[in-house]
Amino acid sequence: MPLEFVSSGQDDGLGFRESTLILPAVSVGNAGQLAVDLVICALSMRHVGNLRARCFAPVVGSQPHVEPGTQPGTRSSGHLCLSTEVYACRDKHLVVLQIRSPILKGQRRQTCRDLLAWVKETGFQQVVLLSSTQAQMRLDQELSGPQERHLISEALLKKVGSWPKTAGCLAFQERPAYAGLEDGGQICLRIPGGGITRTLYQHLCAAGLPLLVLLTFCSDGDNIPDALRLASHLALWLPPLGHQDTKLPESKEQWKIPSSWKLLYGSGIPDSLF
Repeated sequence: MPLEFVSSGQDDGLGFRESTLILPAVSVGNAGQLAVDLVICALSMRHVGNLRARCFAPVVGSQPHVEPGTQPGTRSSGHLCLSTEVYACRDKHLVVLQIRSPILKGQRRQTCRDLLAWVKETGFQQVVLLSSTQAQMRLDQELSGPQERHLISEALLKKVGSWPKTAGCLAFQERPAYAGLEDGGQICLRIPGGGITRTLYQHLCAAGLPLLVLLTFCSDGDNIPDALRLASHLALWLPPLGHQDTKLPESKEQWKIPSSWKLLYGSGIPDSLF
C-alpha cells in the first residue's frame, strides 16, 4: 500500500509542491527524530496531517507539542500523535515528516520505495534527511573534532553549486565493508545504526532527486545534546538550500525545548517511595 497523505483539516497536500521536505531516519539514539522535534518547535510549524502507511509500527499518543496559545502545564486540545505526522510552514516552503515508530521487520526497502514515490508524486523541491550512526564505528581520524557529517546527491550539488565552508561541514567518508579490515579491504558506504539512511540515499540518488543527508556520530543514552548539535548543523545548510529567511538557532543554548521532552526519561521518582 503506497503512502497516502491524510489531512487533519482543509490542507490537501497540493501546496507542498516546490517545498523542502525534512524527515528523520529511525536510527541510533533517535537523534534525527529529536532534532526534527526541535525544528517543529523553533518554527512553530502547524500540524497538517498524517501519512497512512503500513510499513511503520502503529502508535498513538497525546499531543507532543503544545499548540500556540496553550498555557504551559495545561492539556492541549490538539491532535493525537500517530506514527507519521506531517507539519508545514507554508510561508517558508518547509514541510516536516516526523516519524515516531520503527519500520516493521522486512519492510525497509519497501519503505524507501514508498517514500520515493510520495516525494515524486507530491513534487518536493528537495529532501533533507536527519540521521545518526554508531559512534563506536568511527574511523581514527573521526574520533576528534566535529561529529556531524553530510552526504549530498549529485542532483542537489548541481542545483545549488556551493555549500557553507565551515569546519563543521565535513563529508561522510566511505569505510571498510568489514570492521577491522582497514588495510586492503573493500571500501563502501556503510552507515551502521543508520536505519534506512543508506538505502533511502541510494534510492533518491538513483532517481536523480536532490537530497541532503545530515548525520551525527552518537551512542544510545542521553541523546539530547546530539539532537541539539544536529539541529544547529541543519541551520547552517538552510540558506544554501534557498531558505535565507528561515532563521534557526545556530547554537544549542538558543533552541526551544519541546514540552514533550519533559517526560523523555519518565516522570521522576515519586516522593511517596521514601
